[in-house]
Amino acid sequence: MKKTVSLLAVITVIILLCSNVFALETKNSVISPTKTFYQILGIESNEDIKSATIEYVRELNNVCADIDNEDIEKFLSVCRDTEYKAVIGPYWDNYKKLNNVFVNLWKGEKYSLDYNNKLTIYPTCIQYGAYGNKTADTGVTYACNYLWYYPTEDSVNVIAEAFEELTNKYCNRTRMLDNYDGPVVVKSEPNYFSTAGASKWAETDLQIAATKNLVPYELAYNYTEGISREDFCKLAAQLIVVLYKEKTYDTVNSSEIQSVVKEIIQLKNLTSEFENVLYEDVNNPSDEIRFLTALKVIYGTGKNRFEPNSYITRETAAAILSRIASLFDVELNADGDNFSDDYQISYWAKSYVYEMKNLGVMFGDENNLFNAQDIYTKEQSIITIYRMYQRIFDYMFSLNL
Repeated sequence: MKKTVSLLAVITVIILLCSNVFALETKNSVISPTKTFYQILGIESNEDIKSATIEYVRELNNVCADIDNEDIEKFLSVCRDTEYKAVIGPYWDNYKKLNNVFVNLWKGEKYSLDYNNKLTIYPTCIQYGAYGNKTADTGVTYACNYLWYYPTEDSVNVIAEAFEELTNKYCNRTRMLDNYDGPVVVKSEPNYFSTAGASKWAETDLQIAATKNLVPYELAYNYTEGISREDFCKLAAQLIVVLYKEKTYDTVNSSEIQSVVKEIIQLKNLTSEFENVLYEDVNNPSDEIRFLTALKVIYGTGKNRFEPNSYITRETAAAILSRIASLFDVELNADGDNFSDDYQISYWAKSYVYEMKNLGVMFGDENNLFNAQDIYTKEQSIITIYRMYQRIFDYMFSLNL
């Protein structure tokens, strides 16, 4: 097939776009930022793979070919130690990047559709499982967000060449599909988003927030601990990008976060403000800090300091969330009954706190205390980010945006 000559170039461009998605440090996150081909397959030797097929989509009218054992061995041996990077994103966003050819590998009996027994390998990625689970709450079978693995820059050419060799060899040896052919389409299980260590009351909303791409996987751990100012900025920036990019319940691929940040900054003519963000205690401000500072969603703590590693307080979180709502022109009001500890809320934060109360994003405790100076936990932060997502989305939907 002559059209496969360009396969290597196309794949290279796609992978370069996805190569800087995640930092390698994940702390206690359940997701490994990088895995080898063998680790993704969950096998120890080539003998663990019992059969394989290569399927050609669209151009050849959905046909496939059974791969000989010798070629299976060769394919596995070539790909064995190639490395892949984790990418979190919705199915359809990633589906657009898939090629017209894929390989199915069976670790056991071929005539089985068990996800643990059959894995679909694309030249550009491997579908791996769900990230977040809506099933218990909504009855929806499919998650909206998934874990994928993309070849690293060092691996992309190896994978592309291995696929190209199979494609050329088997394109004239095809047969019609049967009920056991076709790709594995990941559903809500297995779910690779972990709520281990989270408070029981928070688990369901954390899972749903993950399906909306509101929870970067490197923050998915130690939920009951305080969240730093910098990490809260990551959540806030991702919320703005997700809402800006789609304006629907679907989400953006995490690899697009930085590019959409730049797009918003350019649209609002804030390039200079973005590039010139400077805090004395931050040597190289992250894009999230630059983004939110340029948008005037966040400010420093005084004397040109940001204190990125300090825990954020509840009243500061309320201020940031309120300013995000204002970015989307959500109508806010601060009227109504005060919290019993109103006197402990800083003067500058009072309107923000009551705006978030009235919007249904932040609440007091059972004693009507807001606890403005308390440290905000990671799970509280994620859940209020999710609530804000709901409120802004509902507002945009009501305006038919």
